[in-house]
Amino acid sequence: MQAVLYQDYTFFTDVEANRRVYALRPAAPVPLAAYLPELTAFLDALGIDINKPAPPFDDLSDLCYDIQGTFFSAAGYELDFSAPGKYVSCVLRGGHGRITVEVFGIRL
Repeated sequence: MQAVLYQDYTFFTDVEANRRVYALRPAAPVPLAAYLPELTAFLDALGIDINKPAPPFDDLSDLCYDIQGTFFSAAGYELDFSAPGKYVSCVLRGGHGRITVEVFGIRL
């Protein structure tokens, strides 16, 4: 595992292993990478291809991602990304060596 730093947060994950997993996933029918470049860069730093989300974990999130890894917050994190006219929130939860990222607010 390697440390991935984002603002004041540290995540531990195997970025290259995550990239290999995401390389095998099918792409979403709509390209997502250009929606919010800062969000795309954050997910890419973790080894996540924004264009290849997993099926939603609940009925509320717009996009879901799952990787191997951990972080030091028992409650998880909520990170916000914005640009003019756009705002999304990423909720990160950890447990059992996995990080789940749910994205809320994508409006395509």
